[in-house]
This record gives sequence, C-alpha cells and structure tokens, in this order.
Amino acid sequence: MSILDGMVCGRAERLGVPLPRAPEQRATPCLTGQGCFRTDLEPDDLMPAADVHASVVLTHSCSSISVGTLAYPASLSVTLGLLDGTAVAVFGVLGVHVTHRSAQWDLADALAEQLPLGEIAHRLNERARPLPAPG
Repeated sequence: MSILDGMVCGRAERLGVPLPRAPEQRATPCLTGQGCFRTDLEPDDLMPAADVHASVVLTHSCSSISVGTLAYPASLSVTLGLLDGTAVAVFGVLGVHVTHRSAQWDLADALAEQLPLGEIAHRLNERARPLPAPG
C-alpha cells in the first residue's frame, strides 16, 4: 500500500530474511531475501502494516483484502498485518477494482452514523457493485 513518502508493507519479518511460499504463489524480491520491489525506497521507508495506528482501514488496491486466495503468501498480507496491529476492520476489494474516489468519505459518513461494521460493509458493497460484463 503506497503512501507519499513510503509504503505500508504486509511483511512482518525484516528485509533480507527469505520467506517460504507455495510453488503456485507469486514471488517478490523480498521473499527471496533480495529486498523490496520498490527500489526507490529505503528499508526505513517501509512501514509494517501492524504499525499503522487505526481501528478501521480502507484500502484502495487490487486484491487488498484477499487472504485465502491471495497470489502472494500470507506472510506478505497487508490485511493480516493490519489486523495484527490495532485494526479491528479492514475494508477493500477481493479482485481487480475501479477506484471509487469517494469511498473513503462513504466510510467516514457511515462511521459518523455509528453504523455496525456489517452494515458499513453492506453499504460499501452496494456502492461498489461490479459493472455488467460487456456484450
């Protein structure tokens, strides 16, 4: 998850330590101990997801909350890292998505209304319904 001056990283282990992965999972340089794929960043520019101080998080990236079907090992999961920290809920998408630039405001409004998390998830899902297939 990129931020202006760095990146929120799902990796809990320090860089340089190889991590296991199943043969069908994608490999990133950090899995093999080579460092981050973001060669423009220094290790100190990578914030472990568990260090994000937030109780509710909205992510804007493809497959940002996939866990069991993630193309990368769980050891790199931003969602699991956030939940290892202070987050009690992480909202995002399971597959490829089209960014809804106002989604964060929809979430903020729902939180201000003190809706239960399940109702918030329902509201965000309704707003982000998939577009019909072309044809």
